[in-house]
Amino acid sequence: MPVTSPPRPRLRSARPRAGGVRVVLAAAALALSGCGSAPVTIDTGGVDGLVVPTPGIAPGDFEGDVVNPWFPLTPGTAHYRVDGPGNATAVEVRTTAESTPTAGVDAVKVHRVVRSGEDVVAEDTAWFATDRAGNVWLVGETGASTWVAGADGAEAGLVMPARPRRGDGFATARVDGEFPVRLEVIATDMATTVATGEADHLVVVQARTAARPGVEEKWYFAPDTGLVLVERGSGADRVRIELVDFAATP
Repeated sequence: MPVTSPPRPRLRSARPRAGGVRVVLAAAALALSGCGSAPVTIDTGGVDGLVVPTPGIAPGDFEGDVVNPWFPLTPGTAHYRVDGPGNATAVEVRTTAESTPTAGVDAVKVHRVVRSGEDVVAEDTAWFATDRAGNVWLVGETGASTWVAGADGAEAGLVMPARPRRGDGFATARVDGEFPVRLEVIATDMATTVATGEADHLVVVQARTAARPGVEEKWYFAPDTGLVLVERGSGADRVRIELVDFAATP
């Protein structure tokens, strides 16, 4: 059944813009989780009624135009500001308007570019698919990690449940028998302030990545908006990746 989002307060923008702000996560790597480190096995927790990662994608489970309010995959380009140590200063996330057949389903292509000033530090692409219940799955990537669900044992993982609950835990993929990223929902009604204004009713997930074991990372998702903030580390090592603006595809 399609998921219907209940009426809620939305992102209250400090700088009103036509059409509002709607953005999505450009794969788990948006948190600048890095590359080149050997993956480690991570306990995946669980979500009721779902096998995550999934050993097989059933195309019939992905029919229709269901939208997950916390991961809406709205076509357009989002810009994030990066504050903290390291050479990255900005992240650009472009969500395409056309779907691409991937792992047997029509998936949305999302391209990410990490910049240091005008220079490109890294870029990668991910493909996401939303099932009929509203769960959003990562079905393939190219870049630091290149894989497609169903090929060479790779399995699609979950990036956002249809109805996230505190305590839900899931892996974003299984690649080469390992779980590169694990997410756990730690809050479903948080509030914070970002460059675009005050955001409330946030779903917050804690990320554990193979590239940075032991480093705390939190991702904040606003309803009908998507990712608005990533926080990693603490003290002098603290990194903040914050939504600055979003331009919808005409």
